[in-house]
Amino acid sequence: MMLATWGLCAGLILSHHRAEREYITVLDQLGLRDAPVASTPLRQVIPARHADAQMWSQHALAAAEAGDLRLRFTHADNAPHGREMHWSSGLLWLLRAGATVQGILTGQTGPPALERSLLWLNAPLFLAVVVLLSAWTARRAGAAAGVLMALAMVGHNRFYEAFAPANVDHHGLVNAAALGLVLGLLFMGAGWWQPPTTPPPHLLPTGRAPARRAAIASGCCGAIGLWLSAASIVPFIAIAGLAGLAVTWWLGDRVRREGAVFDPTLWQWWGRVGAAGSLAFYLLEYAPSHFGWRLEVNHPWYALAWWGGAEFVARLAAWRLARSERPAAAVRFPLLALSGALLAVLVVPATMLLAGRAVFLVSDPFVGGLRHFVAEGRSLATAIGQSGFEAARLELLLCLLLVPGLVATWRGRGADRLVAGLLALMLAVFAIMWVIEVRWGRSASAVHLVFGLVLVARALSLVKPGQRRWLVIATAALLFAPAYQRIGVVRTENAAGRVAAGDLLQPLYRDIAAVLRASQPEGNIILLASPNASAGIGYFGRFQTLGTLFWENAAGLRAAAEIFSAHSDDEALARLRARRVTHLAFVATANFLGEYYRLLHPGADLAAARQSFGFRLASGQPAPRWLQPIPYRPPSDVPAADPRVRLFKVVPDQTEGEQLYHTALAQLAAGETAAAEKSLEAAATRAAPAGRAALLGSGGLACYDHGADAVALRLLRRSLALANDPAIAVTVSWILA
Repeated sequence: MMLATWGLCAGLILSHHRAEREYITVLDQLGLRDAPVASTPLRQVIPARHADAQMWSQHALAAAEAGDLRLRFTHADNAPHGREMHWSSGLLWLLRAGATVQGILTGQTGPPALERSLLWLNAPLFLAVVVLLSAWTARRAGAAAGVLMALAMVGHNRFYEAFAPANVDHHGLVNAAALGLVLGLLFMGAGWWQPPTTPPPHLLPTGRAPARRAAIASGCCGAIGLWLSAASIVPFIAIAGLAGLAVTWWLGDRVRREGAVFDPTLWQWWGRVGAAGSLAFYLLEYAPSHFGWRLEVNHPWYALAWWGGAEFVARLAAWRLARSERPAAAVRFPLLALSGALLAVLVVPATMLLAGRAVFLVSDPFVGGLRHFVAEGRSLATAIGQSGFEAARLELLLCLLLVPGLVATWRGRGADRLVAGLLALMLAVFAIMWVIEVRWGRSASAVHLVFGLVLVARALSLVKPGQRRWLVIATAALLFAPAYQRIGVVRTENAAGRVAAGDLLQPLYRDIAAVLRASQPEGNIILLASPNASAGIGYFGRFQTLGTLFWENAAGLRAAAEIFSAHSDDEALARLRARRVTHLAFVATANFLGEYYRLLHPGADLAAARQSFGFRLASGQPAPRWLQPIPYRPPSDVPAADPRVRLFKVVPDQTEGEQLYHTALAQLAAGETAAAEKSLEAAATRAAPAGRAALLGSGGLACYDHGADAVALRLLRRSLALANDPAIAVTVSWILA
């Protein structure tokens, strides 16, 4: 049964990957301007929602070129200085493995091999996750449970999207680690087990040994999750411990009378294994010479806190249950042990409070304020206001699981109500967190999957044995439907030739990168743009940038904000020189100028921001003399909601006449022929007499190349009146012919 289910899951995963690859192929062919391939160093376009995979690819390539096995430093942003990196190197190794396999299969090497591997790497990775976790579920809870868990992982859109084609990012593995953590909590019975003689069906482990194995497995999964993303997994660990203590406090006496056994050593195993694993992964990442005090990522302090928290839960719960068996006076309160455990937990918040941004940069108001300006950091109310209820429909429906969960907790049979209560509490807390920040909706998918399994198990215990098969089949069909629909939607879009508007920015960024490199064929380019444009254009061109939305890049983001928010052109130039910026790019879609200003000036009126350097340039006002406009018109096959793009090269010693000439070329590219003629005439009046004819001739030829024949004729005739040039005379003849 499990082999057939895994085959079905593999078919669904591969079918969706194939459909998405067809979509990406269409997207990748846009913006090439009739060239067979892009001219940029990196070329593979992927859907914009998966753009973090490009940053991972950039880091993987840089590490490979430098011979580094672990992520340490990047020059991709915070130019020209670069910055430290604190990402897990595990995904780096997976990316390298994928590129190696791609090379073996196709003979590709270097960037092409890595970029092409992005399109298929998640398929075997996700299938491995499905097989491992569903096999564990089947072994622990039966084949039917394993089948449902496998289909649920593929069918749950929030869980699956982190493993979507080309979405090679750490979020998928983090969600898998969280699911393993929560599954282990279920299989360790939240610290409880039942004797093997307990009649089935039941969810609690039958004996101490299987419960201990589950606690160890849960701790290992949590440790892997901490290595991948402490910010995502720490809440799981904390909420699980508190929820486990709460349900034992609330239901412990009742389930003990029904034959269940509380074993505090299970929580201790969970905490000690998790803490040891966390410490081991910290050493793997940072030993022997990169230790530090960064609490945004995995750190020994989190290992200590996990150990202390688990000890606190185990000892306080044991004391609470002992009081119900013996007189209160005969049960000694474990003050010393609890105090030590609590101190271990408090070491993390105490360090953050005492050291502040030196150890936890998110406490900096500038960095903390970023969450208001990124999609996943929005509140639920803001997300609904911007995107409608469609963006929250799935999570709202899944929150309804709380209703049967609470019923199962209150009216459940025997000790199984404990795990139902544990998961109901966890889901309730994550629902509150989701209301505050919508990114927790994706994280809560791990709880959804395990809670759904518990509710199905509860339903099976209520129906007649002959009806259980049909209930499992109906549930499996319900889980299968979203996965099948997902494939159908992509195929329908492909057949219609539709491309999502947001994805069109990717070929646009690639085209801009090619134009910027053409404006400076040699030497390092340092680009100033919005965070998204910086990441996208910088990826394709392999340029250095300033502002990106990664917490380690607070200095670069602040520098970009200060330049764009400068009150004068002189201030902007001084800051640009300090950062050695060579080029600026303004893409009207999501230019981030207002957000930059509000990050520096919280609560400021947007009217004040409109007087800043960035707003003046983006709105089309004349650029300062030291900015040289770069001619640009978006490719015709990349329609954008707002096609305005302004590109500049920083040329501090540029004369006014030179700037006017380049302004005219940019206006021609934008189709503003009349404005271009005026700019060329103004440039000619400022040019030296000896160079005036050449300038008019060059401008006239540019007009001719852009199809502005009438303007070209006027300018070329003026050039011939000043100096005879046979080539210009021939062009005039061609126009008049």
